[in-house]
Amino acid sequence: MQKVLQPVGIGLLLGFFSLLFGISWAMYITVNNDRIQQALEASARAALEDKFVIMAGPAHSHGMQGMNDMGHMKDTDGGQSTEATTEHGKAGTEGLIKGAGEGNDPLLNEARERLTKGHLHAMGLGTLTLIVSLLTALVDAPPKVKTLASACIGVGGLFYPVSWIIMGYRTPALGAEGASQSVLPITALSVLLVFLGIIIPLFYFLRGILSGR
Repeated sequence: MQKVLQPVGIGLLLGFFSLLFGISWAMYITVNNDRIQQALEASARAALEDKFVIMAGPAHSHGMQGMNDMGHMKDTDGGQSTEATTEHGKAGTEGLIKGAGEGNDPLLNEARERLTKGHLHAMGLGTLTLIVSLLTALVDAPPKVKTLASACIGVGGLFYPVSWIIMGYRTPALGAEGASQSVLPITALSVLLVFLGIIIPLFYFLRGILSGR
């Protein structure tokens, strides 16, 4: 039995590791729920503050000259107009930044869902890796081909859930689409490896049936 499973040992090892990772990640996000929430809120606030700095920089410097040229307006309203406008804009900015950290923010909810999907994909792909690796061991194929197939699905099944976790942490700062694009190379490579890990043993399986072996 050990000799039969030896070529797919790498796949079995990675499959068990994916399951262990999925369980550990579920425990982590459960125990550190508040800490993760604070990290996501801090990321959202930092991203929003950066946007305000970038947007307000040129307009602020341009507008200062205009305010100097129109300084006599302070005399007509007792110096309150400019101050009120400034305070109003400041309060609005602070309100938006504060709102980015609230629990009902769609991006924060999306980020937490993606972190949870990291656990779900790790468990699902870990189980799939174990099943496919065991079936690959029974297929009439060269040992090196079996090793390649089990390694492909094992590596792809491990990196795919990791990409979801990275995506989740990046979502508050980059947005849902931006975070997805940022991990696209990892996601695409993982899907390709999983596909190869399934299609290779399937090819030898079908060839064995058609040839009557």
